[in-house]
Amino acid sequence: MNAEVIEGKPARLVLALALVSLVIGATQTVLLPIMPVVAGHFGSTEAVMAWGITAPLLVAAVATPLITRYRDLNGGRSGAVLSALALAIGSVISAMASSVPQFIVGRALTGASSALLAVVFTIISTDVDSRNAPKAFTLVSTGFTLGTACGFAIPGLTSFWAVGFRMPLIIVALGCFVALAAILKCVPKPARRALRESRRLKDPAGVVLLAAGMPLLILGLTIYDVAGIIMLVSGCAVIAAWIAVELRHGDPLVPLRVVAVRDALPAHAAAFVTTFALYVTTLSVSSVLQAPTVDGGFGWSMGAAGWIVDCVTIGGLVLWPFLPYFFRRLGPHAVLSFGLGMGMIGAIMCLGSMASILNVFMLLLGISAVGIGMTVTYAAMPPILFNAVPPESIGAASGISTVIRAVSGAAGSAVTAAVLNYFPLRSAYIGLLALTAGLSGGVAIFVLGRAPRWTGSVRSASTK
Repeated sequence: MNAEVIEGKPARLVLALALVSLVIGATQTVLLPIMPVVAGHFGSTEAVMAWGITAPLLVAAVATPLITRYRDLNGGRSGAVLSALALAIGSVISAMASSVPQFIVGRALTGASSALLAVVFTIISTDVDSRNAPKAFTLVSTGFTLGTACGFAIPGLTSFWAVGFRMPLIIVALGCFVALAAILKCVPKPARRALRESRRLKDPAGVVLLAAGMPLLILGLTIYDVAGIIMLVSGCAVIAAWIAVELRHGDPLVPLRVVAVRDALPAHAAAFVTTFALYVTTLSVSSVLQAPTVDGGFGWSMGAAGWIVDCVTIGGLVLWPFLPYFFRRLGPHAVLSFGLGMGMIGAIMCLGSMASILNVFMLLLGISAVGIGMTVTYAAMPPILFNAVPPESIGAASGISTVIRAVSGAAGSAVTAAVLNYFPLRSAYIGLLALTAGLSGGVAIFVLGRAPRWTGSVRSASTK
């Protein structure tokens, strides 16, 4: 590992990565509350503008395995600078766009944020010692959680000055350049020897199949007609062919035999369910808050609804300083199960808001519990994942986890949109939150059942 990082300024490195994760979170959610405003500005429909959410997921699903594998092969900050630069440029293009195609292209480039998040977790695993790794994972995960809430809050804040949809995107774009500067300043460069010994990807077939299969899979999840079904089936077939190629290749793009081991299943399952629940909960709660009272909603403004959704950060911010203690005492599997359980409790509380006279209070408590669950879960996943794979495959494992989140986010958005469109508001809201509660509770039991005996230490790449 880089000893000078630990002995020199480890706190500066971790704080820089937490800042980067905060910006990533804001980038991924800032568009959600202002989608109707953006559609109105360009004279388009929300269905067309939804590509502003789908396009980043498409790019993330393909770019993340490539960038994280490149980082595995070359080490240092390789991949982080490239991802941050693409994120910054995409944010500027979408903020300054004068047409729908320009806007979607800009948003597509911001899909690099998912690859950047995977690289951030990989840097922690390789450049932070095992004693400080739990605290670093927790801080970075909390930064991401806070960033997702900031993405909802920024449009609400700027709406008071009636500055349109561009200002929130400009603010996020400025944050992207700050994140890029933090990476250049604080993340160590690879050694010259490592640069001379850097390797290249030797799996062009795997790259082509992944680049074809993942977009088809995600598009199939977001298009509700016969074409969508065809894309979904085709995507599954191509991904199956990709898996077969990767398992037979001597130097694959993603070493599936290594990163898909049984010990990594709890982290992968939690990644899917937590991201799915985040999208479903925030989108459905935001829709209910802004829906007219005659339709069963609260009739609130976009800004007020954004502030309620921002409560997703409160519980996580309060709890995160204590998470390293829980890691040491209980182990990451127990902590992960607790986070999933809190997500289940939060969804149940949000369900109760529709039947209780204290509906707003219950909603606040539920959203806060969801925030606790998300922060805890995202902090507990990396230690489990990185303990399950060898050091040379950490980036690939993190990349797979990020791709799972991308697919889960697309599935969560698609399921929420479909249910809200085809069912009455109250029935849709109850059904969606009941689904997330059931999934979270089921995976919590699964993770707890697979928890090994805790030895009292979280391993990092430095100790492997």
